[in-house]
Amino acid sequence: MSIYPTHSKQRRRAENMATRVAGHEGMRNWYEELDDRWSRALNRLRSVRNSLAHGGPVTPGAAASVAPLAHFLAGTGLMDSLSSLLEGESQAIAHAKRRDSAEAWASRWLSGVSASEAFEAE
Repeated sequence: MSIYPTHSKQRRRAENMATRVAGHEGMRNWYEELDDRWSRALNRLRSVRNSLAHGGPVTPGAAASVAPLAHFLAGTGLMDSLSSLLEGESQAIAHAKRRDSAEAWASRWLSGVSASEAFEAE
């Protein structure tokens, strides 16, 4: 008997993901869904930021809803900037590398390669 129940939440999630990315069409659909969610989240963050910059109004709920994304973006930017300083590289180049890496990943993802190939490190 396995110590990991076959009905575990993690197993269901893994099986669901494997099914979603098994074929090119599924991968494309999932990518488009994620891209749409990302765009909506960024638009909401911009809206809250602009409202704050111009004196409101902003509800506590609206601010709380964008806080995780703002923290993620700030942390990623800070990490890239600090890493570039430690490596003696221009911060602009480090940020451009992250952008280029994301674009390359998206291109692989949408090209029809398998999910494992799309996730390969550059």
